[in-house]
Amino acid sequence: MDLADRLEIGLTRTEALHVLYQAALGLRALHAAGVVHRDLKPANVLLTANGEVKLVDLGIALEREQSALTKTGEVLGTPDYMAPEVARGKRPTPAADVYALAATAYRLFAGRPLFELPSPIAVVHAHVKDTPPSFEDLDPPVSPGLARILDRCLAKDPAQRPDLDALLDALEPMHPTISREPHAPRTDRRVDRQPTFDRGERFHHFVLLGELGRGATSIVYEAYHLDRQERVALKTLHPERMDERGRARFLHEVSALRTARHPNTVELLEYGLHEGIHFLALELVDGKPLSRWIAETDRPLAERLEPLLLLCSAVEAAHREGWCTATSSPRTCW
Repeated sequence: MDLADRLEIGLTRTEALHVLYQAALGLRALHAAGVVHRDLKPANVLLTANGEVKLVDLGIALEREQSALTKTGEVLGTPDYMAPEVARGKRPTPAADVYALAATAYRLFAGRPLFELPSPIAVVHAHVKDTPPSFEDLDPPVSPGLARILDRCLAKDPAQRPDLDALLDALEPMHPTISREPHAPRTDRRVDRQPTFDRGERFHHFVLLGELGRGATSIVYEAYHLDRQERVALKTLHPERMDERGRARFLHEVSALRTARHPNTVELLEYGLHEGIHFLALELVDGKPLSRWIAETDRPLAERLEPLLLLCSAVEAAHREGWCTATSSPRTCW
């Protein structure tokens, strides 16, 4: 999944810092090899299943000593992340990638591009002429040191932008797992084995209390959330569905739960990626599936209609947000 798609679902601030740090490392490696990316943007940042970040689409990348492949005045790149000098038709340098990375960082932290304007031409003009919003004004804020570095990365003059080492230095204190040393290949058992858990086992900040059920794409556990200090339903991607299609479907569910909030829809408490395993935490519903409720007693019609009306209300809310509840059934309603 690329970062553009992931942004549609949403990232925590910690996840955003992690993505920014790894993207900066990858970009620094390109620059050390004498290569300028020239089109850094969320769609060209891939997020792997084990949480790694990969820069892709180097189709218009340029070696520093390579002659330009474009005609005079031709501009390559994406308006939302285009450095001012590139917009003017100047030859891209590593500083242009630094600007694009800072513009991507703003999209990560603010949830919107630097300039929200009605046309690509207007956006390009804004990159050249207008003062960008400051990282110091973000809500919630980033650290003052990181905000100052990122603001400098958006300088109109490429000579005034800091190098990636300065940005990496500012990012390191933001995340306890960040290290400037290259990481060894992951050997975590969660990646090598089927990610199923036993009662009492710890996963992230959850203690597993037992398995509740399995579906085509996921396994659901009852778990105790150590931070929230409450029981939750912990849903993890099924070990046999860890391909790209399975991950996309799992994250699609996350997106639906985030947008289609309703009193009769289970509440999404948390979602993320830990040790290579996609998970989401839901409110734990103490009750029974509608299928069992129907089968247990011969209820009068008026009593049977009540859950149907509540279900209709929840489905209507999902439809208003553009979601189709394709798997609604008495078994999936509690």
